[in-house]
Amino acid sequence: MDSHLQDIIINIEQHDSKDDKSNKTMMYDVKIQANKKSYAIVKTFKDFKDLLYQLKKTYPSLSDVKLPIKRFFSVKTDMEILCERKVALDQLIGKILQLERISNNDVFLSFFQLHFPSDDKSVAESCKNIFSAQDEEFDDFLPSCDDKTPAKKSDFQTIKTIGKGSFGRVFLVEHIATGKYYAMKVIEKKMIKDRNESHHVMAERAVLMKTATHPFLIGLHYSFQTEDKLFFILDYANGGELFFHLQNKGCFPEDDVKFYVAAIGDAIGFLHSKNIIYRDLKLENILLDKYGYPKLTDFGLSREINPDKQKFTTICGTPEYFAPETLLQRPYDVSVDWWALGCVTFEMLD
Repeated sequence: MDSHLQDIIINIEQHDSKDDKSNKTMMYDVKIQANKKSYAIVKTFKDFKDLLYQLKKTYPSLSDVKLPIKRFFSVKTDMEILCERKVALDQLIGKILQLERISNNDVFLSFFQLHFPSDDKSVAESCKNIFSAQDEEFDDFLPSCDDKTPAKKSDFQTIKTIGKGSFGRVFLVEHIATGKYYAMKVIEKKMIKDRNESHHVMAERAVLMKTATHPFLIGLHYSFQTEDKLFFILDYANGGELFFHLQNKGCFPEDDVKFYVAAIGDAIGFLHSKNIIYRDLKLENILLDKYGYPKLTDFGLSREINPDKQKFTTICGTPEYFAPETLLQRPYDVSVDWWALGCVTFEMLD
């Protein structure tokens, strides 16, 4: 077993929620003991299937491992299926923990929200490049939101990894001069070039530049680049995803829902007033700050609206929140954001 995992304990229990009883989505409480700390996260059965799929790319020994599926026509009772899945998940965790050097695997670390002391060096190494040569393709990626206060990597002290996306990581950092905490999003240039996503990153930055002042939108404070990376210095919302809190509580009181909907509705309205369509409203993209106020984040699918062509045809976002016109593959406008807000409202009350 990997030396980092000798003292780790991962237990999986069925999550008791309304979704389970209505058989919509099976949730699991994943209780973890590691680094002398105990915490819990909530995952779906599909999350574990995705984890296994990703790990199989690195570990051929998992190629024969399969998780049971619920067939449309089955003689098994729901209880039998639940028990079968629980046994399979326990076995999967046991096999994963036996994998060689699994504690260095980003997919594993991100899924279980683990952070080992030895990672501090690798985190520091991955972000240590000082402001250097710019890339011609990203000439418009300005050194800062405010040219009077340019920033560079050495201005920030990396504390820990707080997230991982398709193109890089997100770190909690401290601004050395002011002592303020920020979320630093680091994007690998090579990855976005290989996937032809450069224009999406630049579009995201353009949106962030327009929305930095709104209280219910994650704001951009600085942006800069090195030879191989792009950096966004963003608001740090330490209250976590609204999705996580809803999974723990099952549903919110109506007054709380009114509060969240009013705030997010104001944020959506502000985006539209700036000729921006959001297109990815969901509970996972709503963060809470230290005071409990919601903040909308992740503008990767947002676009500036051309006044002469306000309709879009690109299908993007999360299917559960698609408006009818999107599902029917018809042209759509900013009204799809309001439909998604209705879906979010229903989820919080259900």
